[in-house]
Amino acid sequence: MLKLLLVGFAVLLVQGCAVGVKHDYQTPLDLRVSTSAPVAVATLDNRPYIVNGQKTPNFVGLSRGGFGNPFDVTTQSGQPLASDISSAIVASMKGKGVDAKVVELKPGTAESDALSQLRAAGTQKSVLLTLREWKSDTMVNVGFGYDMDLRVYDRNGKVLAQKSERGNENLGPGEAFSPGGAARVMPRYKSMMEFYFQDRDVARALQP
Repeated sequence: MLKLLLVGFAVLLVQGCAVGVKHDYQTPLDLRVSTSAPVAVATLDNRPYIVNGQKTPNFVGLSRGGFGNPFDVTTQSGQPLASDISSAIVASMKGKGVDAKVVELKPGTAESDALSQLRAAGTQKSVLLTLREWKSDTMVNVGFGYDMDLRVYDRNGKVLAQKSERGNENLGPGEAFSPGGAARVMPRYKSMMEFYFQDRDVARALQP
């Protein structure tokens, strides 16, 4: 009987930790971007389940209870994932003295319209990060699927640099006091953003 009670308690504990999980995508980034060129930054959320309204724009993954039942993980801020990522990128740039600004895009915005809105910001360079997939899935292990494309444009809309990456990763076992795999997902997010912006071609394209 005691064993059954302990198992039941463990299931309830996991279930409780799975509900209402939030991840902080406004966590500081160290992009090491230094340029005298003003930069506009936009993140375009093209995840199909966001565009069709199945999930809200602040959805970032799933946290599963003791029986595998999924609960949505959302952004800590309550803002769309795209907004949080753009804000974190711009904050890092400003920390290096870059004149950077966020351009907000609605999910599913056509690429041509996205570029028009970036050009309308009047900056010398523009960055468009497109998310086609971005979702963690956590129970015992932490899964992470992503598909994204980063482009740097000049003021006329010419592509100066492009970097794309997609994958499905097992980030390892979840941690008891890190609901929804945050201890695995957030460092991976941080390292990906920093890797993108520290790429030689991207860094060069952001120069005047």
